[in-house]
Amino acid sequence: MKLTIPQSIAEVFTIDELSPSGLSYIKSGKYAGTRRKTGSWQISYNRKLFLAHRVIWFLQTNVDPLEKEIDHIDRNPSNNKLENLRLATRAQNCMNTHTYSTSGYRGVYKNHINRWVARIKGKNLGSFLSKEEAAIAFDKAAKELYGNFASLNQATTKSVT
Repeated sequence: MKLTIPQSIAEVFTIDELSPSGLSYIKSGKYAGTRRKTGSWQISYNRKLFLAHRVIWFLQTNVDPLEKEIDHIDRNPSNNKLENLRLATRAQNCMNTHTYSTSGYRGVYKNHINRWVARIKGKNLGSFLSKEEAAIAFDKAAKELYGNFASLNQATTKSVT
């Protein structure tokens, strides 16, 4: 469960593009935050820990993300610049992740008769002679399902419109 960000947090922290976490203390001007093992930053306020990217979103928009997530567009959890952050649902945020597929393409695998198959959300998009064709089919479906949040097989998207 995500903590509600208190309004009073704006009296202690400010957005600072030079700070590694993206935040600094208003009074001292010192950089705020601790880097976590995952690469994201957290800050402590009133004995509670808050993720820095959620606080930055709140300070900039005056909107608490609550049950939504803040997605890092470039997939770098340390990059808390506002232009790299966007409000997302859990499904949208999960779509913007790295793939570890043996084919080298997201949503593409080889079936038992040595054809390349594209799948997304449990839906079979067809079988193809090449993994590149299957990746193009996946990209088209991902764009339709997830729009700007789609994590595409970028090497193949030049021919996708």
